[in-house]
Amino acid sequence: MSFCGYFLTALIILKQHFSDAEYTFPPVPTLTQTDTRDSSVELLCQAPEGYGGLVFKLFKVHQLIDEVENLNEQQGARFILRGKDTEKENLYCCQYDNSIISHYMNPDPQVVSVSPPPSPHLVVEPSSGHVIPGATLSFHCQAPPDPQKQPPEAFLLLRRATGNPGSMVTIAQLVSQSHEAHFSVKTMGQEDGGEYVCLYQLKSSKMGQVNSTVSQPVHITVIELPVPTLSLSRHQGEVLECVGSPSYPQGFFYLFRVGVLSPEATHQASLTKHSARFPIPTHYEHGAQYQCQYSVSLGKFKAYSKMSSPVTIPCITGYHECTPTSTVVSVSPPPSPHLVVEPSSGHVIPGATLSFHCQAPPDPQKQPPEAFLLLRRATGNPGSMVTIAQLVSQSHEAHFSVKTMGQEDGGEYVCLYQLKSSKMGQVNSTVSQPVHITVIELPVPTLSLSRHQGEVLECVGSPSYPQGFFYLFRVGVLSPEATHQASLTKHSARFPIPTHYEQGAQYQCQYTVSLGKFKVNSKMSSPVTIPCITGYHECTPTSTGSTDLALIVGSVSAGVLFLMVVAILGFVKHRHLKNMSKRRRQRDHTVDRTLQHVYTESEGSGRTLRGRPSFSEAIYANYPMATFKNPSLLIFLSTLSVYLTIYLSIYLCHLD
Repeated sequence: MSFCGYFLTALIILKQHFSDAEYTFPPVPTLTQTDTRDSSVELLCQAPEGYGGLVFKLFKVHQLIDEVENLNEQQGARFILRGKDTEKENLYCCQYDNSIISHYMNPDPQVVSVSPPPSPHLVVEPSSGHVIPGATLSFHCQAPPDPQKQPPEAFLLLRRATGNPGSMVTIAQLVSQSHEAHFSVKTMGQEDGGEYVCLYQLKSSKMGQVNSTVSQPVHITVIELPVPTLSLSRHQGEVLECVGSPSYPQGFFYLFRVGVLSPEATHQASLTKHSARFPIPTHYEHGAQYQCQYSVSLGKFKAYSKMSSPVTIPCITGYHECTPTSTVVSVSPPPSPHLVVEPSSGHVIPGATLSFHCQAPPDPQKQPPEAFLLLRRATGNPGSMVTIAQLVSQSHEAHFSVKTMGQEDGGEYVCLYQLKSSKMGQVNSTVSQPVHITVIELPVPTLSLSRHQGEVLECVGSPSYPQGFFYLFRVGVLSPEATHQASLTKHSARFPIPTHYEQGAQYQCQYTVSLGKFKVNSKMSSPVTIPCITGYHECTPTSTGSTDLALIVGSVSAGVLFLMVVAILGFVKHRHLKNMSKRRRQRDHTVDRTLQHVYTESEGSGRTLRGRPSFSEAIYANYPMATFKNPSLLIFLSTLSVYLTIYLSIYLCHLD
């Protein structure tokens, strides 16, 4: 290809002497076999994403055999081959408008391929796709109606993995007996946002289970307000200032005492403000801790931020409640409860449910607690607690069930109970000893094409989890194409490239390990596209060889033609100079003889001059190359030759 590149560069430089016009060719299309029916084969010529054409052409080697014209620009066109045209020895390529010619391919009537069913239609409620954590999304996936076919066997709702555009996460699967399906998804946080698509599955007598193409994506945005900050500042006295996000002005701000569910003060910011100032509560205890929170209205939703980090109020001079200790009524907090969790190890996988049991100490002289609270220490903020659940109780114990979604649900969990005191009102107990929860998520594996006794697909998991089971999936197909268990010390697996694969097919891998009674599945790896590999009969080397031959023949032909053009121009120039020289010599000889004759006659007896040339006659009338005395024709022929050379060179060099 380098010779062709150098040669075309030289031609383009030469072309600039004749024209300043430039033309950019549309990118190369792809030609693939999409269906085989009886004695016919269907080929699809498709332009790259973002390109299209009005006219699509199919070539058999260099011969145009079929053409599809569209009224509007289309991305692809289908061609049907019949009879001897379906034989594997034939070579086909395609083109759209004036694009570069596609790679050659061989049809294979023995390969049973089925075009995927058309995509379904997906809508979501709310239609804006903007929700807050805890809101429920309602998806409706509608398959195209087809009275001649049975309804789909199942529908799948998938989400494009965050940070990994090529990987899809299956959110839900629904077995169906109709042409539509409804899915309800409860959002937990921003990780539930992104692109959602759906597809349906049909049962084919030839191919078994067939997936449709995916629907157009719907975009979901889970809005989480930034965490506010609370600080002690001096503004006309000591105040607690809660600052939210500048993106959300005019919010409602709430001041909470740590452990108390109802706010002690509420304030709405002005139209352009995103903060609020709270005077320090008059009746506060020295060392009391406070947090703040804010909320904003987003359409019909009211979004709440998380709690700020707690702030401890010191002893401030001038506040009478922080004077002699005798004036302060203090009550020892009730003893802490006991918290246990099932499973007792605290190790779970995403999607598992944790069962917490919070037991208050029995006290026959007191009433049972009014309520129990389960809290989790905020990740990355050890001083802040997040309230997971509250349970009003009439007994000395409470049970909580928490479904884990990901690693963000891990950490330390504690519980406390609340009593009602005649002197202090609502009193919180001290918190229980923490229980540690670990949500195990396996590292995402990597899939690559490597050479190990031939071409193989190698899936590498985590060194921390050897002897796992590895699975190879074709993108869009739920069942694995191959399974392999790694040895006792290995954390990877090699898969031979599937025998019946299509060039350009994409594959992903996944692995699982056993952790106690749990079986943990990793996420899918990034997809890998299998190129054309020499030696695989489904991707025969014939097309590759013919492309190389066409390149060589095209380059040689273009070089010969270019040399011919240069030779012709040189020959014409040589003849022109030669004849000019000959004509000059004839003219000089004629003038010499005329002068000599005149001189001889003048010496004689006054004879009349004869043989004097008539200067009204053309001297060059009999010049054999008179055709080229007009240089415009020579320039025209030269330009035409160069253009023909460039056109043929580009056409032949882009056959590969």
